[in-house]
Amino acid sequence: MNIHSEDAMTEKSDMKRLILNAAIQEFAQKGFDRTTMADIAKRAKIAVGSIYNYSESKVTLFENCAVLLLEEFSSFLQPSLLEKQERIYAIILRAFDYLKADLARAKIILIESFNFMINYPHSPIFQAIIGF
Repeated sequence: MNIHSEDAMTEKSDMKRLILNAAIQEFAQKGFDRTTMADIAKRAKIAVGSIYNYSESKVTLFENCAVLLLEEFSSFLQPSLLEKQERIYAIILRAFDYLKADLARAKIILIESFNFMINYPHSPIFQAIIGF
């Protein structure tokens, strides 16, 4: 792989992260239903059309946010090799630390994801999460 293609991949990854972070903030502030792609674009300081290079719709953008948050949350909770009861306690404490550290992400995980599942029960990402 040459330097130009590596730079392009980094730029694409950075843009995707910028969009996801802007979407998380908007979804947390306004909720899924009241957030528009224009709101997300404005927060990210990009054109609305740029978002569609990374997500085909607001639904898939929310799903991508949920995947990111679940990956972050999961990696944050990785327990050390403690006894079972200590591991459970450590995981609970780390979960609260994670949720306290970023209230926008906490709101998406705790509130908006459940509302989204109710309104979009056939979403592939949420069917995979809950095991249907």
